Amino acid sequence: MSEEVFQRSLEALQAIGISDVRLTGGEPTTHPRFGIWVKKLAHLGFRVRLITNGTQAMRRHGPLDEVSTFWISCYGLTPEDHRAVAGSRAPDLRELMEYVGGLARRRNGVGLSALLQPGRVQELVPFLEDCIRLEIRRVRFLPMQPDGRARELTGVNWPAWEGELHALVTRIATERADIGEAFEQLTVNDVFGFDHSTHQTGCLLVDRRMFAITPVGDVFPCCFTAYERSTKICAITDAHSIDQLRAWRHPAEKLPPCRAFDPGFWGVARPGSIGCPIRAISMKADGELR
Repeated sequence: MSEEVFQRSLEALQAIGISDVRLTGGEPTTHPRFGIWVKKLAHLGFRVRLITNGTQAMRRHGPLDEVSTFWISCYGLTPEDHRAVAGSRAPDLRELMEYVGGLARRRNGVGLSALLQPGRVQELVPFLEDCIRLEIRRVRFLPMQPDGRARELTGVNWPAWEGELHALVTRIATERADIGEAFEQLTVNDVFGFDHSTHQTGCLLVDRRMFAITPVGDVFPCCFTAYERSTKICAITDAHSIDQLRAWRHPAEKLPPCRAFDPGFWGVARPGSIGCPIRAISMKADGELR
């Protein structure tokens, strides 16, 4: 992202009254102006949230003091699974979890974001027990989907993933409620619509206004529609972009097309229902899923 796109984004967000900014990527901490931009966002009163793989965060501290909430990502529940997806240059999973635990003991707003892989959910309880031991109290799980990092894996049984995931979430919320009680936050992204019965009513755009701004300045209605050209709202550097964002509306019956709600997205798997891939539901006994 260029300085021009960043500055114009600040102007637009302030003009339309959005004060919550999430920095993601790619890996945002590798940007040469990351620290400067974080400090500027905080100085202007934005709530700054960060999603990072931890590689750079483990080496620097200053800019992170300005971040109100940040999630550090791991790509599997075991060191082997994490490295298979993240690559050999990524921090070891144990080292990464120890860093997250130490950071969580020193400040609030720190969590671990873990990729759930099909066929590996038997590792979840030992993983959560490690989190409890390391005093990581905020954990969210992102179920793997058949694009992106899933391409690194072979032999995935996608048709079984919906039932496997539902059984796992139900077990944690009921049989192992003792584990859930140890966490301030324990959630899973609702890719299969466990928390709603009809397809696209689970879209976060129904009850939330949000935009995704890409590095080149294209603006989309949410992060999961980004780069789908038909959903582009404007370019942030356009002369009238602020007016376009102010005027943008999304009637519930005419939401932008999202690949997550297309059964074909799952290939041979035909889920019983489909949910918003960025809507999270609780895995705790007092959460929404029973």
